[in-house]
Amino acid sequence: MARPKGQTITQQDILEAAIACLKRDGDVALGVNCVAKELGIRPPSLYNHVANNDDLRRRVAIEGWRQLIATFEELNPHSPDVLRQIAYIYRDFAHENQGLYTIMSTVPLAEDDPDFAPVFQTAMQFYGESLRSHGVTSQTNQLGAMRTLWAMLHGFVELERLGQFKSSLQGTDESFTWAIEAVLKGLQEPEKE
Repeated sequence: MARPKGQTITQQDILEAAIACLKRDGDVALGVNCVAKELGIRPPSLYNHVANNDDLRRRVAIEGWRQLIATFEELNPHSPDVLRQIAYIYRDFAHENQGLYTIMSTVPLAEDDPDFAPVFQTAMQFYGESLRSHGVTSQTNQLGAMRTLWAMLHGFVELERLGQFKSSLQGTDESFTWAIEAVLKGLQEPEKE
């Protein structure tokens, strides 16, 4: 369907169209052609707004992280339960937005990328406050704790999405709870020698 003549395309329009493509066709279909079709324009017209497919994927990855971090805004970073809440929100987001999550987890983003930096800083501040509330006070240890939690969440979500957890002994919800509790128990400031 052609877009009405003279109607300006915004970056938000492009992101929404890209996410619609991801939901409908998965991450392999994401590209200028799919987004242009979704917007009802010819692909060359989209190049006035994005440089190429890599630029499009980068922008979509940033938007995905922005959306995920925004879901934490209502959480109290000083709550004793906040890291547990983050874990469940993260898992739900990954399952509900599979194509978007794949883009988020495969497109490398630099913390000094001018478009990603505000999202990164918001995430670091939130996680930092949350970890300080759990006794992890040094920035170095906070980074280690964040990476540990992220690695566990991403690994669990990916294995779960690939159907790798097949057992009649325990459901994946129970295993996820066990994994979260194990990681949270281990998140403490190492003793200084």
